[in-house]
Amino acid sequence: MATKTYNKAKIVRLTEQEERIIEGNAKAISLSVSRYLAKSGVEKLKIRPPISIEERKIFLDLIYELKRIGVNLNQLTQDYNVSNKGKGTPPTIQELGNVAKDIQDLVVKISKKL
Repeated sequence: MATKTYNKAKIVRLTEQEERIIEGNAKAISLSVSRYLAKSGVEKLKIRPPISIEERKIFLDLIYELKRIGVNLNQLTQDYNVSNKGKGTPPTIQELGNVAKDIQDLVVKISKKL
């Protein structure tokens, strides 16, 4: 594969804050500032800055809720599998409905947070 030659240079005027943001964004995705700026302009590269402490807490709360729903679903599945061997009862429509509602509530919660 041929190596690209970058033979054009541009001077960009930035504030100190803009420079820090651009350098941070480029570093976050392991690009040089010049490659980051070129890709941003040509490919409409979108960089999301690191998440805030508040956003992190929201994501952790959502992950906790998702794990809780997963545990409930696993318990229902296990009960069902045991019941097929004559040792338990299959989950009721109510139990399955509760899990479905939990999932729906989480989707709504995620939509409101994002």
